[in-house]
Amino acid sequence: MKALSKLLDGKRICRACFAHHAAVPCFGCGAVREPAARDAEGRPLCPNCMIRQPANLGECVGCGRRKPVANRLPDGPRCQNCRPRITAECGICGRTALCDMSRATGQPWRDRCQQRWVACSGCGTVAQARSGTWEAPLCAKCTNPDPNFWGRCPVCTITWQLSTRPCQRCVLDQQVRDLLGDATGAIRPELTPFHEALTSAERPDVATAWIARSKARELLERIGRDERPVTHAVLDELPRARCWPTCAVSWSRPAPCHRAMSGSSP
Repeated sequence: MKALSKLLDGKRICRACFAHHAAVPCFGCGAVREPAARDAEGRPLCPNCMIRQPANLGECVGCGRRKPVANRLPDGPRCQNCRPRITAECGICGRTALCDMSRATGQPWRDRCQQRWVACSGCGTVAQARSGTWEAPLCAKCTNPDPNFWGRCPVCTITWQLSTRPCQRCVLDQQVRDLLGDATGAIRPELTPFHEALTSAERPDVATAWIARSKARELLERIGRDERPVTHAVLDELPRARCWPTCAVSWSRPAPCHRAMSGSSP
């Protein structure tokens, strides 16, 4: 079951179908995708080209390089590597480590707590923790329910966040497209289930960790390069690997490839 979160011609459709319907060639690189933004002249831009737009770059006051801005501070913009950090007790887990200062809570928090995906103790939603404690974490909406307090992911414009970087789900989507897609980032229709199985994972951090494995990347790259229809016979020829995403695809019959992959987790 998927949430029918989009409206098209008066009918409710899921996010993936809406993205497919809205896909157009990117003005910057030609990739056929749903536009993440449009330039000053209204031309569509994919996430990668949007991030490289001059308006999203700044000369970092730390290193002097022109890079995507991670923080805009009183002394000027700073890149991801030069953002100010302190050694302090993390406001979420209580451990002493190198921390950033959370703009949502005003408390220090370490990298692991920033990236941690949880079931929110306030609403039950699976999302990144933004406050609370390690035992009772809170998502962005439960940390501060005011929608005007939060920015949005610059790519999907859905995820509530204060960071100027793409959210983890959008990063995952780009990684999968790089592996399964052609030179323009377009994915063949028969590979759509593979793409959706990964990018719709409840926890994109787990899917990202799976993709980081060399065998998993090789598997997806070979599937993307193989122009034959995706069948059990074709999958049987690929290297056997622990591969949970393909198990999410509904196959018409059991096969050695499916049995080899079933029961595995990333």
